[in-house]
Amino acid sequence: MNYRLAATDIDGTLIDDNRHISEYTARTIKKAVKDGLLFTIATGRSLCSITQFIDEFEISCPLITNNGARIVTPGGEVLYSRDMKPESAIQIWRTGIAENTTIILWSGNRLYSNKTDKYVEEYRKKNNDIELCIIENADISQLAAEGVTKQIYIDSPERLAGFMSGVCTELPDNISFFKSTPIYLEFVDSTVSKGSALEKLGKILGIPRQEIAAFGDADNDIEMIRYAGLGVAMANSSEKLLSEADYVTRSNNDDGIAAVLEKIIAGERIV
Repeated sequence: MNYRLAATDIDGTLIDDNRHISEYTARTIKKAVKDGLLFTIATGRSLCSITQFIDEFEISCPLITNNGARIVTPGGEVLYSRDMKPESAIQIWRTGIAENTTIILWSGNRLYSNKTDKYVEEYRKKNNDIELCIIENADISQLAAEGVTKQIYIDSPERLAGFMSGVCTELPDNISFFKSTPIYLEFVDSTVSKGSALEKLGKILGIPRQEIAAFGDADNDIEMIRYAGLGVAMANSSEKLLSEADYVTRSNNDDGIAAVLEKIIAGERIV
């Protein structure tokens, strides 16, 4: 199969556990792009946190950000955006406040939180030291009306597991929630996923699903892996994602993306 578009997650997929991209992987991606492959990012991060990858790989096609809630051009033009229902955004925020957990909230390209702690600072640094606004008042009605793209609870794995089986079951059906890392529980509109965004991106570019390859490692990559003509799981992926993938490559610490791209460049059969 001749793949025309490759979309990849970042954390646990494109970058290794030390948050680096090996020279071999970078060189292979650039070779694939030179040979005509469109390469893009599909991430839970915002646009401001992935500029280094856009620059390094000279990405020209639109990118999937905020777990599929946005499709944006490298220059920042929004091609698609889906916010939470205002009442749902308010309920998620107030529930987090009541549970005394750390909350991250994205409204467009603006970052908000209910507190400043080491987890928030780490998250902010991952997003290129973006300016953080602290909301001291539990009432976010005005912000919700303006548009909330996603929210994140940051807490221990044990507490997040308790939230998922407890307070999260009381949220409206128009909200989806999932763990993107052991300490991040993310909330988006129920129509949002990397898979649905990848489908929209394929239509924008005129590329059918069978000519799309996707790479991921976590549960929030599952819909994307299902949709792509070639869904690739890293060896370090969650068990659930591994069971959904068409192909399992090497880990993010062992140039897993490059191993598959080499096959694509050579025209080798992968599955």
